[in-house]
Amino acid sequence: MLRYKVSLFSLPLLLTLLWVAPLSAQQSIFTTQTPQSSGKNNQSREYGTVFASSISGQITALRYWKTSSDSGTHTGRLWRVSDQALLATVTFSSSSTTGWQTQSLSAPVSITAGTQYLVTVSTQRYYGYTSNGLGSVITNGYLSTIVGNNGLYGTTIGAYPTQTNKQTNYFRDVVFVPSGGTGGGTPTINVTPDTVTLNFGQQQQFSAALGGGASGPVTWSATCGAINSSGLYTAPASGTSCGVTGQVTGASDTSTVALNQPPPPPATNTTTYYYDFREPEWHINNRTADTTNNEIACYRPGQVSMTSGLVITAIYQTNTCSSGISPSQQWPYTSGQIMWNSRSFLYGTLEFRAKFPTGQGTWPAVWMHGVVCQEYFKNWDGTCGWPTPPADEIDVAEVASGLFPGTVNQQIHSGSHNDGCRPTVTLNQYHTYQFIWQPGSLTWKIDGNTTCTVTGSYVPSNPMFLIINVAVGGIGGGTPNPSVFPQSLFVDYIKITP
Repeated sequence: MLRYKVSLFSLPLLLTLLWVAPLSAQQSIFTTQTPQSSGKNNQSREYGTVFASSISGQITALRYWKTSSDSGTHTGRLWRVSDQALLATVTFSSSSTTGWQTQSLSAPVSITAGTQYLVTVSTQRYYGYTSNGLGSVITNGYLSTIVGNNGLYGTTIGAYPTQTNKQTNYFRDVVFVPSGGTGGGTPTINVTPDTVTLNFGQQQQFSAALGGGASGPVTWSATCGAINSSGLYTAPASGTSCGVTGQVTGASDTSTVALNQPPPPPATNTTTYYYDFREPEWHINNRTADTTNNEIACYRPGQVSMTSGLVITAIYQTNTCSSGISPSQQWPYTSGQIMWNSRSFLYGTLEFRAKFPTGQGTWPAVWMHGVVCQEYFKNWDGTCGWPTPPADEIDVAEVASGLFPGTVNQQIHSGSHNDGCRPTVTLNQYHTYQFIWQPGSLTWKIDGNTTCTVTGSYVPSNPMFLIINVAVGGIGGGTPNPSVFPQSLFVDYIKITP
């Protein structure tokens, strides 16, 4: 229990403490949770936690977990996520102890129910953490963490951090006083968006603002499709409308989801050939490669040539680029990636003739992703739920030079299933690759010979879009050898037969 000693000479201190609510009304995000690991960096970093409150109130103090090696100045900051506005700054008093450190703000900051905020505390080198500690919602009282882009960090002290790594919990926290002390009133819940139109299989994040003393967590349900505990909804593959409901004790609210009808199938099978890989049918990405796979290249349009079929070339050339999951930074390689702009494919035969690069560190692929990821993929911004359907993946032909040299990976990633084969191929020669996709069945062929089959109820049954790229480094490429670059993927044509 906190105690304050007041004398005639400490009246100003007393006046600044009058706004502090009774301890029984104070809440923090983390209660019994403690870091499972400790880390060390070679530079100072800003670490943070995104959170929201189900009712309005005031933030009166900031908190962080201090490891035994952590020393130096620690500055806490409170931000509003929507516009990255800095709302408060406080410097923590020096302390030699470990565990939770709390520092009161000079004045409380009012926060609004249902609005996301970020609390950060900078550290010079050492920090405590739990990997994927924010992968599910943590709720205490009216406060809840956010699932998704959480566990933020940045290398510029005093700037809003934007980087994430596996939703790591860095144990940054607040002291919150609800309006009216304990809330009170008639519980209310407002689910947003109120109405939304989605394509079949498309995802939508729903949120709920609570009032009148209502407390979380929110229980989510849907009349069709699926919704998880954090309000992420996935539309079904058929139907016309659904209801999404958020419920707390004493209150509930329902939003309407209208479903788009798919276009009618063609009267007869139509074969589509691609010899020209230009817009608007194709989109050439201009962004960072997938840094979550430890890839080390920028994707630039200049590395994609369409003068004679499709040629994607990776070169040993420094480049600076960014994306929705990677801030602007310099990478030692430059390569290319191309994808269908809006077209999708469901069942039929995909055929192409290609010659793959084999240099150490290359990771070329012709592969497909669920259409719910199509817009995300252009900017690599956020997440679309990989590999859970309908965000699953099919590797039509993937060459992971750092893992399985001399082979072609033919595989699916759908939920917990990662079935496939790796036939041996002379990769630096042209071959004709075929992929036959039917309900519950996948068949891969090379030069007319069947090389792999996968059957089961988990075979993807949602539309997918095509991606072609040459990644560098990463899990599949391994450590590149600069002397073998440039490395090129050649694709003569692509043929789609529904």
